[in-house]
Amino acid sequence: MSGVTIRYPDSDLYHRYDGQTGPQRTFLAFDPERRILSVAWDPEIGGSVYHGRRIRRYPLPSPLLSHAAILALMDQVAPLAARVADGYKKEALDGQARTVGRLDDDACEAEASIEDALRECDTTECVPVWDAAEWYAASRSEVVAHYRAHGEQATAAWLREQYSADNPGGHLEGVDALLRSVAEETADGAMDL
Repeated sequence: MSGVTIRYPDSDLYHRYDGQTGPQRTFLAFDPERRILSVAWDPEIGGSVYHGRRIRRYPLPSPLLSHAAILALMDQVAPLAARVADGYKKEALDGQARTVGRLDDDACEAEASIEDALRECDTTECVPVWDAAEWYAASRSEVVAHYRAHGEQATAAWLREQYSADNPGGHLEGVDALLRSVAEETADGAMDL
């Protein structure tokens, strides 16, 4: 039995597209042929189906897991992934050029243990996520003043910088929506300072 190559992520996996009600699904991916273990978020809204090389995907328990929690989880399941790779075999499908991947009994047991580890994962270590309108509700007049003085792009960067200073590793959502409402208010003259 040899090990697996772990491709650690550079950060947490949280991602939510504007206009969507929740974050994208996240998963642990394992290529038993190449023995590569990685994690990713699904770029397709609603999930995707992968065709091609047989990559085994295991859903992560939360898209909000912190970077540290993801790294620990990957280290925990790596020996199990090695067992999956050791028991993985490609076979021709009905004598044709198409192949199918099969797992022996030990590999099936290891895969079940990976799924158990993901189900039992501690999900309390998560990244903070705030909506910009909620985060800046108390200082909205300051946001409007900054917008009037510096414009949309500079204000968006300023909002994210302010938030990051208070919440390292956190995510601020809805900045574009907040700035659209500020733009409407300033255009209408509805909010005077």
